[in-house]
Order: sequence, then C-alpha cells, then structure tokens
Amino acid sequence: MDTREEKQSRNAGEAVRGRSRKKSGHFKLSPSKAITISALLAAGLLSAYGLSKHRTAVKTQNIYTEELLALDTDEKTIQELDQFSKELLTNMSDDSFEKTHKYLIDSSNSLINKLNHLNQYNFNKYFEAAGIDTNEHKVISIKIDSLTKDLINPQNQAKDSYYLVCGTHYINANDIETIKLEADLRDIVYNNKDFSEKKLPEFKKDLVKCSSDITVDKLSNLTIIDNNSKVISLSKSELNKKAQTKEKDENDPLKSFLYTPSSKEKEHLQNIRTSKLKNISQMSNVEIDDENDPDLHQPIDSKNTQESEHER
Repeated sequence: MDTREEKQSRNAGEAVRGRSRKKSGHFKLSPSKAITISALLAAGLLSAYGLSKHRTAVKTQNIYTEELLALDTDEKTIQELDQFSKELLTNMSDDSFEKTHKYLIDSSNSLINKLNHLNQYNFNKYFEAAGIDTNEHKVISIKIDSLTKDLINPQNQAKDSYYLVCGTHYINANDIETIKLEADLRDIVYNNKDFSEKKLPEFKKDLVKCSSDITVDKLSNLTIIDNNSKVISLSKSELNKKAQTKEKDENDPLKSFLYTPSSKEKEHLQNIRTSKLKNISQMSNVEIDDENDPDLHQPIDSKNTQESEHER
C-alpha cells in the first residue's frame, strides 16, 4: 500500500510529465534531427556560441528580406528611362540623324536627371537617418577616378571610386549600378562640356555604352545597404525566392525553432537596424555643393602619382 507521501510524489511526477508533454506539442524535434544536432555539438562542429551567432545572422537576414519586400519601386521613372534610352540608341545608330554636340549633352543631362531622381527615391533615407536635410543639400552621384584627388575619402586615393554625396556626407556606391550609371554620365558631360570635333566620336561611344546599360531589369533591382554597409541588391524574382525560402523555414519545426525570432527579439533586431541606418552615410573630408564643385576635379600631380605607384 502506498503511503500518502508516495502518492503525492507520484501524482506530482505525473503532473510534471503531463506539462512536459503539452509543451512538446508546440515543437516536436524528430529523433534524426536531434541526433544530428547532438552529433555536431559533440564533434565540436557546432558550438553553442557558433550556433547562437549563426541564428542571429539568419534572423538579421530575414529582417533584410522583409525590408526589401516592403520597398516600392519608382515605376514611372524606370519606364521613362527605359523609353528615353531606347530612343537615344535608335537615334545614335541612324546615320541620317544629326548627332550634334548639343544633342549629346542634352541627352546625357536628361538621363542624369532621371537617374538622379531614381537614386534619391531609393537612397535619400540613409542621409535622412543621419539627420541630413536632402532638400537643403543637393544629392548627386559622382565618380572619382584614379588620376583625381579623392578629397571625399582620401583612403581611396588613386582608385576609381563611386559615391552618392549630400553636402558633408557620402555613401560608398561601388556596388550600386544606378548610382554608377549616373556618375559615369556626369563624368562624360564634364569631360565633353566644351565642343571638340576630335572628341565627338568618343563622346558618342561613351553615351551609347551608358544608354545600353540602362535596362528595366537593372533599374528594377531592389537595393538596400545592410548594417555593415554592404549592398544587398536583388531582382524581384530573386527576392521572391528568398521570401519563399523564409516562409518554408517558418513552417519547418526545427528551422522555425532555430530561426524565427520572438516578437521581443524581432523588435530588438529592428531597433538595431534603425540605429545602424544612422551610420551608413559617412562624414566627408569636404562639403560638395554640386557636380561642378572644384573639389571633385583636382588632378593628382605627377610626382605624387609616381610615388603612389612606386609604393603599390
């Protein structure tokens, strides 16, 4: 016969097991998956720290995916750019069309203005997050080549560098195609601002190349800059695949357990993202007023160039 104490102990044990069974109903880890994780942990291939770091990285990537999914594209400007560049290419290939210096300059400036509108639409938020007034300061894409002094970021001296600048701040843009297109066109216009019969064929060639690079697919890519100032740029089909993978993982018991953040953790990751946005644009060594600012067009003197090449 059981004593009163033994019965109470047995009943308490059954109650605990009952609660345990109820909890396990929320997440059932299959024996094979449990064995896999245990084996990795035992072999030292998956440390507790490594797993935690990996889980945070995946959760952060999912925050980026959600941010990309929430982006709108400026379809009107994209269609205008596509149509104008196609017309320009048609005219440039027609020998009967008079390709005057003025026509080339005007066409280049039209493309620049539309690309600038698109780039501001996509990237002004990084300046605004840092407290920069994008209405007070002009936002432009620029290229500084290896023969020009880089007064924006002297660490990039003697390199070809692309920037999106706004007053005293800039964003590194070597991996952002639309910013590079705008900057290349500004470079072409600056180098051909004065008429030269000798330079006209090269001017046409450069303009044709830039116009050929302006495509709906390229302009429609969804782009953000992550917490480490790295560019994430995806086509809509690539983004849809990432979204499908994310949804699939959320419906997988193990992956959901590992990678789906709690509401509190998600809020924490989003707060980190908000704070990081403030530091993506960086302080420039000079303030840039516009594309004709003399600080953008100072050649490196030959002596310094030779010394730099010798050091490299």
